[in-house]
Amino acid sequence: MLGGLALAACSTSSVLQTVGVDQGYLGAVVGDEPRAVLVARDVLASGGNAADAAVAMYFALAVTYPAAAGLGAGGACIVYDLGQDRTEALDFPARAAAPDAVTGLPGAVRGFFSLNTRYGNSEWGQLLGPAEQLARFGHPVSRALARVLAAEAPRLLADPGAAAIFGKGDGTVLSEGDKLTQLDLAAVITRLRTRGPGQFYNGSLARDMIDAAAAAGVPIDVEALRSYQPKWSETAWVREGFARVHAVPNASGVAMLQVWRMIVDRLDTGDPALRDHLIAEASMRAWADWIERRDQGRAVDPATLVSADYVDGLMAGYAPDSHRPPARLAAGAKGPGTGGGATSFAILDGDGSAVACTVSLNRPFGVARVLPGSGIIPAAAPSGDGGVESPAMIIDHNSLSPIFIGAAVGGGAAPVSLATVMARAVIGKTTLDAALAAPRLYDPAAPDVVAVESSPDRASVAKRRAALEARGHATREAPALGLVNGILCLKGFTGAAGDCIQASDGRGGGLADVAQF
Repeated sequence: MLGGLALAACSTSSVLQTVGVDQGYLGAVVGDEPRAVLVARDVLASGGNAADAAVAMYFALAVTYPAAAGLGAGGACIVYDLGQDRTEALDFPARAAAPDAVTGLPGAVRGFFSLNTRYGNSEWGQLLGPAEQLARFGHPVSRALARVLAAEAPRLLADPGAAAIFGKGDGTVLSEGDKLTQLDLAAVITRLRTRGPGQFYNGSLARDMIDAAAAAGVPIDVEALRSYQPKWSETAWVREGFARVHAVPNASGVAMLQVWRMIVDRLDTGDPALRDHLIAEASMRAWADWIERRDQGRAVDPATLVSADYVDGLMAGYAPDSHRPPARLAAGAKGPGTGGGATSFAILDGDGSAVACTVSLNRPFGVARVLPGSGIIPAAAPSGDGGVESPAMIIDHNSLSPIFIGAAVGGGAAPVSLATVMARAVIGKTTLDAALAAPRLYDPAAPDVVAVESSPDRASVAKRRAALEARGHATREAPALGLVNGILCLKGFTGAAGDCIQASDGRGGGLADVAQF
């Protein structure tokens, strides 16, 4: 429980680049794409707050990491305002306007404008300046982007607009270190910077985008675009000692909180095989519950779904020595997807306020078609998974202190990975680095097969799978399960340098950084 936080171990920071000298703490940023992290860090260093840095980081990501965070993306954020002791969820998914839609509606521009107007201290146009410059003058392709470019090369090269931006002209795509320039996108960001986001939804920019989308064969519904609004709501949360664990009240957030409740009081075991079994059983139960509700069309209040009584019911029949297959799932039921085309970041400012977000195109590079004259890639229509990536925070509302700010992407593995990282780092006696590095697994319930993360240590993977199979699980080996970014303030936040550590997931190519003076 959080009452024992002082007993948990601290680690050295995972900061890869630090600016200034250790005289004052202005905040921390962690994300999947290094150049965008530096943009957000500079906003904090120049006096901006966490919301300001989040807006600047999203637009920078739209330029430097268009595989996941383009202007066509959607997403979700959690915001903690320490001055008001208020935690809220902001949801702006790239949802489809109709069941047969090819694209998802672009929610992120209006979503981050809403964040700016509600919590930001800086002018909108000022925050878009760095992204505009990166698009106009170009930047070296990061390792994070290069990996996705290589994987998605056939789709991108099949579209003349995408090939002109991301291709080299010789049948290959840009690689790490190559210069990426996006002049059409820079012009769009200029219009957003000078005229505001209304242009994107019901102004001349919207008309240009709709015409270009029709010409590209990926039409965008005019009325749905005009009426799109992000949604502010209370978070879904569970109590942990003096603190609350907060999530966005969507499919991922609910699953994450359910897994947290199921594992947190049982995780303190010296047996790694038992710990793997526990996490597999918890994730299977959380996703089976979601599948059943989704397929039956049952809407249940998120507060009920994460309540102690409800989660205890999900965990009924748990046995430490054997697997219990999911019950009541219809034949042909489908669990959460493996994700892709998503990114996350977490930001803490020097006043103790925080923002954590995920942003997604629903597939790497969305529809993989660039709208002519704009540089925009629309999101793909969602797969029906219901949104399986979400940020989270742990806030001690007694001391008005953030304990953990983080987010994960990676489909159905994301909320399970986030819950286990938080439990290891906050409740267990492990460092944030070690919690992030620990091997992962999850069971999507349909199929009822545990995905066990691969590793160069082949003997270790074989041993984990054998132990799970001895308890009745079916297993398969899977590549990296989830990317988690986190900021941990284990002993509370006072505003002093050294209160918090930040780390990006070693499975990606991200960066953790601090702003100091």
